[in-house]
Amino acid sequence: MSLENKLFTHPFQKIVTNKNGDLLFALIKDTFQVYSLTNDFKKIFEFKDSLPQIIEKETETTKVDDDGKTIKKKKKKSSNYQPNKHQLENYEFLRAISLSKDEQQVYIISDFEKSVIIFNITYGEKEIKFDFFKKQSFPKRPNCLTSFEEDLYIGDKFGDVYHIKNNDASVIKPEEMKPILGHVGLLTNVEHLQDESGKNYLLSVDRDEHLKLSHLPQSFILNKFIFGHKEFISTLVVLDSYLISAGGDDFIMVSNWKTGEVLDKYNYLDLIKDDDIVEKIHNALPRFQKEGQDTIREFCISQLFHNTKDNKIIAIIEGVSKIFVFDLKNGKLVLNKTTQIDDTILSVANGPESEEASLIYNTNNQSETGNLIGFVKSDYTCNNEKTKAFNNALQSQNNDFKDFVVTNEDFDLCPIYFNHNLRKHADVFP
Repeated sequence: MSLENKLFTHPFQKIVTNKNGDLLFALIKDTFQVYSLTNDFKKIFEFKDSLPQIIEKETETTKVDDDGKTIKKKKKKSSNYQPNKHQLENYEFLRAISLSKDEQQVYIISDFEKSVIIFNITYGEKEIKFDFFKKQSFPKRPNCLTSFEEDLYIGDKFGDVYHIKNNDASVIKPEEMKPILGHVGLLTNVEHLQDESGKNYLLSVDRDEHLKLSHLPQSFILNKFIFGHKEFISTLVVLDSYLISAGGDDFIMVSNWKTGEVLDKYNYLDLIKDDDIVEKIHNALPRFQKEGQDTIREFCISQLFHNTKDNKIIAIIEGVSKIFVFDLKNGKLVLNKTTQIDDTILSVANGPESEEASLIYNTNNQSETGNLIGFVKSDYTCNNEKTKAFNNALQSQNNDFKDFVVTNEDFDLCPIYFNHNLRKHADVFP
């Protein structure tokens, strides 16, 4: 149920948890927050990103008038680009978040200054500390990243991949940075892979259905392309030699990333029922509809997730209020269970190891429940008690989210359904 023209709290656009599931890392508009999931849901850290202070520089221009006299005119000019309110609210936000594999660092992709922000994490006996390490800007807007040991690989919206060291506090000027490899389209995922012999690879994925495997550190050497997709790829999971990928196609693909062989294509459209459809999300835009024909609807997988507790594969269909649980058997996906949720799910993450909560998810916060975060038990039924307790704790620790109230969706709401916009509609615009 949409709450258009009503006040509501901005949703968390992205969440991740650590391996134990006892820390929640969340992004809400331009703010990064960390919550304990085992200590009365206490907020233990908060960081707000923003544009740098605008420094005005005085410039001088000369002009000759009709009488031949030289006129000097001084004008103040901002040294940094300053977007208008619409650009700021809609496009300047924290885009993605991930943890290093050893969970000693957290990486945040920020639209502010086209940057990646790195925090070091120190785990003490009584408290966990987050120390700002550096903020590195890039020539183009970053969109995805992956890490391995001291290496950080960042993919941008123009198809380039950059490499920086995550243990070096020095900041490189964006104009001095050079990409290590490139695509012709927007990058949606990058993933570091390693085979049994210890050889390293970088898997880079774009909106043009490409799965590209390159050698590391010789990234200019192409290992292979993995074919099988026809639409954009928005999400993937790697389990040993299995690569599970999905996006704008009507299937979830399982392949062997070492051989390039496609093992399975699971068609998920039959899982979508009529009451799952949200016209605002799933109907193609009017310019793509065909007069006199049935309404064109578009679906995509917004997230694939590996639940390490039971080795299940979780699939989230963008805009659908259900969690789809799969088993992976001999390279084939088998539907295990479907769970109906009262809210529209944006993404899922691991819940606490020591409790019955198996998953935690963030919602679009536009249903009557008013929940920003929800919990699912280990049997994949809703944990309403824990969901209610956590959302009450959120409200009390964030001044009822008064700083995150959405009064106008066009100006105050960050993009939360952006995967379906990756579709190119080649049938309409050949």
